[in-house]
Amino acid sequence: KSIFALDNLWDGLGALTVLNPNCKYFFGKVTMYPSYIRRGRDMILYFLKKFFDDKENLIIPIKPLKIETPSSEFESLFNASSFKENYRILNREIRKLGFNIPPLVNAYMNLSPTMKLFGTGINNGFGDVEETGILIAVDEIFEEKRVRHIESFVNAHPEALNITSGANNLIYKEKDSNSDFDK
Repeated sequence: KSIFALDNLWDGLGALTVLNPNCKYFFGKVTMYPSYIRRGRDMILYFLKKFFDDKENLIIPIKPLKIETPSSEFESLFNASSFKENYRILNREIRKLGFNIPPLVNAYMNLSPTMKLFGTGINNGFGDVEETGILIAVDEIFEEKRVRHIESFVNAHPEALNITSGANNLIYKEKDSNSDFDK
């Protein structure tokens, strides 16, 4: 059921892009729990920073989380030529520790090649969870993800297409004389 719950979350975000066609970004956070193994957490945060770092420093945590593992250990580990190859290394190394990459972290890093990562801070008011700020440009979400999570909403609510601008042709069906959309 948890896999379907995550799909429902993405379907909801897809629906927001149809209902709010001027929405350009999703801004939010990814949470990791303090019980997650430190080396694994550090490895994931290093990986995310390597591929998604906000080089413009748009947002900076007031008290950034300190990585406990020397970054030099990870520099030599993640030296493959592509994101995909380095992702395989990350997945393998996390599994060696007896863990998995947390599902939402996994989902976000495979959603858009241009996601921005804003650093991680500890939320002392909510069980000391570690929260990492992220920004995703809606128009840079991988096409397969957009189609998958937007089409389910459009198929269930075709009337929603009437309230959008039609600017993004990935989610709009072409009208033809045999289409139900013309009726």
